[in-house]
Amino acid sequence: MMSYELFKKLVVSRIKEYLPYVFAQHNINVDTMYKANEKHDCMTLYPLTDAEQVMSPCIYLDDWYKIFEKNQDIDTVLETMAMMIIQYYTTFDGAESFDLAAKKDSIVMNIMNTERNRELLQNVPHRDVLDFSIVYRIIMEQSDSGYGTIMVTNSVAETLEMNEEELYSLAMENTKRLFPLKIMTMREVHLGEDATDEEAWESIKDSKIPFIVTNKAFLHGAAHLMYGEELKKIADQIDNNYYAVPSSVNEFFVIPDGHSKPEELKIKLSLDNSEPGGQRDILSYNIYYYDRKTESLMIA
Repeated sequence: MMSYELFKKLVVSRIKEYLPYVFAQHNINVDTMYKANEKHDCMTLYPLTDAEQVMSPCIYLDDWYKIFEKNQDIDTVLETMAMMIIQYYTTFDGAESFDLAAKKDSIVMNIMNTERNRELLQNVPHRDVLDFSIVYRIIMEQSDSGYGTIMVTNSVAETLEMNEEELYSLAMENTKRLFPLKIMTMREVHLGEDATDEEAWESIKDSKIPFIVTNKAFLHGAAHLMYGEELKKIADQIDNNYYAVPSSVNEFFVIPDGHSKPEELKIKLSLDNSEPGGQRDILSYNIYYYDRKTESLMIA
C-alpha cells in the first residue's frame, strides 16, 4: 500500500503530465487548509509570472488519497484531478483575479466549536461566544452548485485593512441580508412543504413540538444564534423560554421550556454528534437556554 506521504509527492510531481502545456509555468503549492472541525492538505496551482492574487481550485489531497486507497489507480486519480482543474480554469477564463476590497459586502460570519478548532483560530480573526467562536468568510462566487468562499485569515484581514470589530459589524449586516432566517416546523420537514415567512411564524405559536431555525440556504444557519432580536422574537411568539439545541453548524432546534428535560436533550445531541459523517458539522455538545426575562442566551 502506498503511503499518504508518497502519494502527495507523486501527485505534485506528476499532475502537470495530465494538464495542458499552459500549466507548465505554474507553481504548485501544498498548504494546510483549515475548515470547521477539520484540516486538509490543499494543493493549488498559480501562474509563476502573475503578480496579482488569483482564484485557484483547492485539491484536497487527503480526500483524494481515500479514493486512491479504494481503486489503487494513481493514473485515474491524476486524470480526474486534472479534469477538475481544467474545468475550473475554463469556467473562470483562466485564473480569475479578484479584488478583496471590492468584496466587503460579501463578508459573512460562520460559527464553530472553539475547542475543536483551536489550531485554526490561532490564525484567523474571531470572537468567542459561549463555547463557540465567530469566524469570517468572503463569498467569492455563487452558483447553482453552491458558494465559493475564502476564510478571512489574519493576512486577509490585513489586506482588507480591517480589524475584528469591523469584520464583526459588517458580517452581522451581510449575513442577515444574504442568508435570512428560516423557521421550519417538523411537519414542513417531513412533508417537504415550504411555508412563507408569515405562515412559519404563525405556525410556531403555542408550539408543543420542536421546530428548526436555519437560513434560506440551509448552510451555516446556526449563526442566527447571534441575533438577539431574532431569539427574542421566537420567545415572544411561543410565549416561553426555550432550549436551543445545535444539531449542527447549519441549524438548531427550538424546544419550549417544560417540554423536555435538558439532560435528555444533551444525551440526544451527543448521540447525534457521534453519527458517522456528522463530525465535520458539529457545533457543540452543549445545549443553550434562552431566557425571555434577561433576553440572554446561555449554556444550559
